[in-house]
Amino acid sequence: MSIIRTRWAAIGAAVAVTLGAGGIGIVSATQPDVAVAFVAITPCRVMDTRAESNVGPKATPLGPGETHTVNTTTSDTGNCTDIPATATGVSLNLTALDATLPTFLTVWSTGVAQPAVSSLNPVPGAPPTPNAVTTAISADGQFDVFNLQGNVHVIADVNGYYTDHHHDERYYTKSQTDSAIVDALDGLPSGTPTVRADIAALKSRISALESALGAVSDPSGNWTFPGNATIAGSLSVNGPIAAGGDVAFGRTLSVGQGLAVGDDVTIEGGVSINGTFAAGGDAALGRTLSVGQGLAVGDDVTIGGGVSINGPFAAGGDVAFGRTLSIGQDLAVGGGLGVGGSIDAGGNVTTEGNFIDETP
Repeated sequence: MSIIRTRWAAIGAAVAVTLGAGGIGIVSATQPDVAVAFVAITPCRVMDTRAESNVGPKATPLGPGETHTVNTTTSDTGNCTDIPATATGVSLNLTALDATLPTFLTVWSTGVAQPAVSSLNPVPGAPPTPNAVTTAISADGQFDVFNLQGNVHVIADVNGYYTDHHHDERYYTKSQTDSAIVDALDGLPSGTPTVRADIAALKSRISALESALGAVSDPSGNWTFPGNATIAGSLSVNGPIAAGGDVAFGRTLSVGQGLAVGDDVTIEGGVSINGTFAAGGDAALGRTLSVGQGLAVGDDVTIGGGVSINGPFAAGGDVAFGRTLSIGQDLAVGGGLGVGGSIDAGGNVTTEGNFIDETP
């Protein structure tokens, strides 16, 4: 079954394709189901009650309280021959002339209750008074015209009709469209990427992301990363952060409690931690570090800016600071210690390797 048909152009203009859990759906451009389509025609006169220019079966004015029935699709249709039997309504120009009393005209579909409205309000001595009127018509193509009082001539010109809009042979139904798409996908050469495969992959990735988000955050505000964590911007967390692998932050990090990392930590911006900071691997910080309690790093520590730590500082490898270091308690370093600025320690400073103080 080929889907390369001219009807696809109509589908593109008249429908929207949606994707949901139930598959591919077609949303009609003419909602609701009982939709109609308007067809313009060359204007034609279906009614003129004036004797000198009569059109239709009535050649006298409408009298007081009189209702006149007009045919549009069967016999006695005046000059109108283009309105099909399938029409459900007509668009008119209705004109009143020579009213003998102030009155109103009402137009509605034959066979239903007369509505309590006016379609035109002629008065004596007024020039020909037209008005645009749209009305439904009966199954046999008729509408009624009612005159309240006095006598009045009426002219009715049709400029278009309405018909029920069905998805005929110019359009695919939903099932036909689904079938055509499936056939087209099945007909692609082996190994050709398909929308279906892409959608399946996308759903799988979304499912994995939802699972990951569920593991990352809990209602208490804690953040747990089973593996690596990479965040391009800033992160502010009220609870602790725990990561089983590497952690990389593109900008600043603010943690309301502790930060525990199983491996390396890389942060390009400043770091503020109210609790302890523990890293199993290297810690590289691009700017300042402020830790409310202790700092414990399993290997090297490199900090480009100043450091302020209220608790003890223990590092298993080398430590290098680009500027000043302020520690509230002891400083213990397993390797060398290099500080580009001053050191202010409230407790002991112990280093197993070289100590380089670059303070001027």
